[in-house]
Amino acid sequence: MATLVQGAVKVEIDTSATETPDWEVIPGVTTASYTGGTPRETDATDFDTPVGETETLYGARTNPPLTFQMHLQPGDATQELLFTAYASAEHVKVRLKGLTKATVFVGRVVIGESHSVDGKMMSDVSVMPKAAPVRGAAA
Repeated sequence: MATLVQGAVKVEIDTSATETPDWEVIPGVTTASYTGGTPRETDATDFDTPVGETETLYGARTNPPLTFQMHLQPGDATQELLFTAYASAEHVKVRLKGLTKATVFVGRVVIGESHSVDGKMMSDVSVMPKAAPVRGAAA
């Protein structure tokens, strides 16, 4: 059974200065995406490989970013945390929360803005994780 995304999914940022997270919803988020990590494949085909086939070795997998787009709300304190983290190159902790589960990302922020004459003020955000994101129960 499918679940409607609107109201069920949030992107949140940890505003706590301690080890115990204090999750604050980032306002204006319209899309969020995390593709998950895939193994890095290295071709290991050699003269002993059957004709017409290949052999593969799997190495370390990459940690793809959490990406999201949000309606830019200049002056919003929560959104400004992202811009501050980007400017200072500090790590942030964010989570992609869907009902009872959440994936937590710790990494650097890459952020940009998009403005068109007849459009909305938008911002594209990526959190580049320094380690594998952690999925678990959302409290």
